Amino acid sequence: MVPALLFYVAMHQAGMVGALFACLTWSYAAIARRAITGRRLPTILVVSAALVTLRTVAGLATGSIFLYFFQPVLGAVFLSVAFAASVAWGRPILVRIVQDFCPLPPEVLTSDAVQSILSRLTLVWAGVHLLNGLLTAVLLFSTPLGVFLLLRVAGTYLVTAVAVTGSLLWGRHAGRALGIHLELEPRPADLAPASGVSLLPAA
Repeated sequence: MVPALLFYVAMHQAGMVGALFACLTWSYAAIARRAITGRRLPTILVVSAALVTLRTVAGLATGSIFLYFFQPVLGAVFLSVAFAASVAWGRPILVRIVQDFCPLPPEVLTSDAVQSILSRLTLVWAGVHLLNGLLTAVLLFSTPLGVFLLLRVAGTYLVTAVAVTGSLLWGRHAGRALGIHLELEPRPADLAPASGVSLLPAA
C-alpha cells in the first residue's frame, strides 16, 4: 500500500521521475533497514527490489507509465511459471519462503510428507501469481491511474489474503492427515518469533 501511495503523491508533486525514484527508494530502504538492524533478509524482499529496479530502469528509459505498471503483469506470469517449474524440478520455491517466515528444523523440511504439502502449495501459489497478473492487466487497460492504483492494491491484497488463509488451513489439515503436528515451543525472549517448531508424531 505504501509504494502505491508514494507513487500517487510523488507523481503529482514531482512528476513521473520523482514517483519512480520514490518507489525505488522505499524498496531499498526496507533492505537497508534489515541490514542495519542485523535481521535476516527475506528472499521475497530481494526479488521485489530487483523487480522494482527493472521496472524503474524501463520506465526511465521509455518515459512510459503504462510500461512501468505493465511490467508487474509480466513479473507475475514469470513467478507463476517459476513456481510451477520449481515443483517439476523437485525443489519447490515455497520451501525457501517458509524458511524466511518460519524457520523449521531440517528434519521437518526434508520429510516426504512436508515436501509433498509444500509442492502442492507451491502450485497453488503459481495460480495466485497468475491471477494477480491477470487482475493487474484488466485494471490497467480499463481504469484511470488513480483508480488503478487503488483497485490494484485492494484486489491484490484480497486475493493474497484469501490465498494465505486457504494455504494455512489446508496445510494444517493436510499435515494432520499425514501425522504432522506443528507446535510453537517456549523460547527465550531474545530469539526471533516462531523460531521453535517441533514435529510431533500422530496422536
